[in-house]
Amino acid sequence: MIFVHGLGGSARTWDQLRAVAGDGYAGIAVDLLGFGRSPKPADEAYDIDCHLRHLLREVPDGAIVVGHSAGALLALALAARAPERVAGLVLCSLPAYPDAETARNEIARLGLVARLTVADSWAARAMCWIMCRTRWIGILVAPLFAWRTPAAVARDALRHTYTSYAGTLRHVIVEHRVTDDFARVTVPMVIVHGRDDDVVRLGYVREAAPLGPLLMITPGDHYLPIRNPRACAAALTRVVDAVRGTRGKTLPEAEPR
Repeated sequence: MIFVHGLGGSARTWDQLRAVAGDGYAGIAVDLLGFGRSPKPADEAYDIDCHLRHLLREVPDGAIVVGHSAGALLALALAARAPERVAGLVLCSLPAYPDAETARNEIARLGLVARLTVADSWAARAMCWIMCRTRWIGILVAPLFAWRTPAAVARDALRHTYTSYAGTLRHVIVEHRVTDDFARVTVPMVIVHGRDDDVVRLGYVREAAPLGPLLMITPGDHYLPIRNPRACAAALTRVVDAVRGTRGKTLPEAEPR
C-alpha cells in the first residue's frame, strides 16, 4: 500500500490511520516532492506530471494507493495513467471541484492566507519569504496554534517552500479535473468524504464521481485521516477485500445520488 498525503501534509498524516488499521498490511507513506523531508527543487513545476514522475519510483505493480485531498487527486491520476501499478484506490476528501474558477473561489473563502496564495499575490510570496527564514521558530510553536492536530503533523505542515506549495495548489488542485481520470479507472475504489467538509463540499464529489465507486459519507471535516481515521480504515478494508476476493468486480454503491 502507498499512502499519499495532501497539500501541506507529510507521511505523518497517516500515523492515526496506521494505529487503527490493524496488522497484515505492508505500507509506504511518502513525503511528496516539495513537502515534509523530501527535496524541494525550485525548478520543478509541481504539476501532476512532476508529482507522478517522482511518486512512481515508490509504487510497485499492483499496489493499493490511499490518498488524502491533493494526494487523492494524485492517486486517481496515477491509476488512470499507470493502471498496471494500481490494484485499488481509497480517496479521502477528494477535491473534485467542477472547474478552476469554482476551485479558486472555494479556496479563497477559507481565509486570508489561502486567498492570497491561490491568487499568487506578492503578499503571499512575502509572507512565505519571512516564514522560510524563521521556519525553525514556526516548527517549535506550530503545535500550540494547531491544537487539534498532532504535534508532528503540525510541525511538518511548515516543511515546504512557496514554489512547492503554490505550484501544487495551482496545478494539482485548481487546474486538474477528475472527470477524465474517473473514466479511465476500473479498479475497486472507495471515496470517503466528511459530512462537515468545508474545504470541498460534498455536492461536488457527488457530481464528479461515477456510479461505480462506493461513496462513504462519514462524520468529520476535510482532515479525515487525522480526525476520523477509523472511517478511512473501514474504506481501506473494503478495497482490500475487493482486491483479494473480487478482482474485476466493482463495489456496490453506498447511496442514491
